[in-house]
Amino acid sequence: MHCVRSLSRVKHTLISWELKPTQGSLTPLRWMGTFVGGNDQLEKVENASLSGLSWLDAFVVNYEKKGVPKNAGVDSEEGFPMKRMHMLMEHLGSPQNGLRCVHVAGTKGKGSTAAFIESILLKSGYSVGLYTSPHIMSICERIRVNGENIGASELDALIDSSREQIQRCQDSIINTDDGGLSHFEVMTGLAFRHFRDANVDVAVIEAGLGGARDATNVVDILDAAVITPVGFEHADALGGTIESIALAKSGIMKEGRTSIIGRQENREAEAVVLHQASLKKSPSFRTESIVDYHVQSQTVDGSSLTQNVLFQIPASIASDCFGNGGEDLEIDMALRMVGEHQAANAANAICTAIGLKMNSGYDKISLDSVTRGIERTMVPGRFQIIEQSEIQGQPLVTVVDGAHTKESARCLADTVRQIFPDSQIALVISMASDKDHEGFCREIQKAKPSVVVFTDCLIAGDGTRSAGPGVLAGAWQVAKMTNRIPGWRCRELIQASMKSAIAKARHELSGEANLDNGHPGVILVCGSLHATAAVMH
Repeated sequence: MHCVRSLSRVKHTLISWELKPTQGSLTPLRWMGTFVGGNDQLEKVENASLSGLSWLDAFVVNYEKKGVPKNAGVDSEEGFPMKRMHMLMEHLGSPQNGLRCVHVAGTKGKGSTAAFIESILLKSGYSVGLYTSPHIMSICERIRVNGENIGASELDALIDSSREQIQRCQDSIINTDDGGLSHFEVMTGLAFRHFRDANVDVAVIEAGLGGARDATNVVDILDAAVITPVGFEHADALGGTIESIALAKSGIMKEGRTSIIGRQENREAEAVVLHQASLKKSPSFRTESIVDYHVQSQTVDGSSLTQNVLFQIPASIASDCFGNGGEDLEIDMALRMVGEHQAANAANAICTAIGLKMNSGYDKISLDSVTRGIERTMVPGRFQIIEQSEIQGQPLVTVVDGAHTKESARCLADTVRQIFPDSQIALVISMASDKDHEGFCREIQKAKPSVVVFTDCLIAGDGTRSAGPGVLAGAWQVAKMTNRIPGWRCRELIQASMKSAIAKARHELSGEANLDNGHPGVILVCGSLHATAAVMH
């Protein structure tokens, strides 16, 4: 339900919550209205025995497991050769040709922003493909049509029907000394082929690494390039500076095509993005000028989280786009994605919808479809309550969040304290080896947990990129010395597995003297989407 009214001054309201323990039952998880957990989970997670995927895993290199080479995403001779990806697309029959696309790149929130955009377009009556990475429960999540993951048997058949073309392409590439195909490149090509076969109206494509040299940057008809906030991640692969990272992300922009520029926390990154948009004569829609927002309240009801947000659109844009009579607009929305950062992601998606309607002919987008699209979006692994139980007669909730950068850790610390302001918190942290461990720890410490447990988990099904718990504990100690948070004390522990880490976190919370303060204890698992996946599995 939403309300549109004239612009007025808005005050933030207090957070309220009501927890309904379910005696340890695992709450079914939802992905934009489609179950991907609970009793349906075994049906969805079939990929382990897929013959097509087994062949693919053995045939191509997987940089998600191995780690990305230095400067791989830089638009230079050192970067991934785009010629390789173009050869693959030609062998697959150029499925990207004629396909209208919204391309999303950035450091923070690109997956959630892509999901918000997909949902708006679906509610506007378009047939929509969505390509994202990584996945949580099943690789089938990466390729979606009209809100439904590709079926396990469908993906198997898609790979099998493409084997000969992929093999021929691989042989050609090896002969040209351009290395070999990567797992991500092949999955990207298959996604475009699936979208062509499904005859979608538009595909929303999330870039994997950077943008300029990313496998997804083979889009034919670009209706909007969306740049979410740019931060200091994958620095070695993207040139080593915030400016080089921003330049790589901006590589998805095309000459004369619409660009959506999200709010940038880093001014150096913002300057690069704006300059690239100017060089490419790209009509730009800047979210900070078009869509403002105010978080009104956040509530917890059992396993359901709701965030009430007031979005504001100036009269000049609102009138042209939605024909509201020349008044500034306020739109009340109840988001299922919580945290200030998710409100910002939703604002980027709303700005994208405005850009698509005004510049790219998406006339079916309406104020109602924007509202309903934003309100129905739910992405797994983003501040998600996955379990409710009890400990010493007191409620206990387990929350997972895929935050893995210092910026996302800052947002997560704010969110958990906004929603559970007086709760005892036990962190469980597992990260990839190529992340900024100290920066992440420095920011997440601001949640003031009473205990932190470090562990490791597989990254993309392999231990090569997993950071050792001792490494994480060392980064925590260094961050703690620089933070010097007054009056805060935290026990630091190491466990060998995710299962034992969660058990230890629960045990430690049970010993907290003030756990019975009427507020739930919270186990918060974070540091990687792969850690989130390990818990949810």
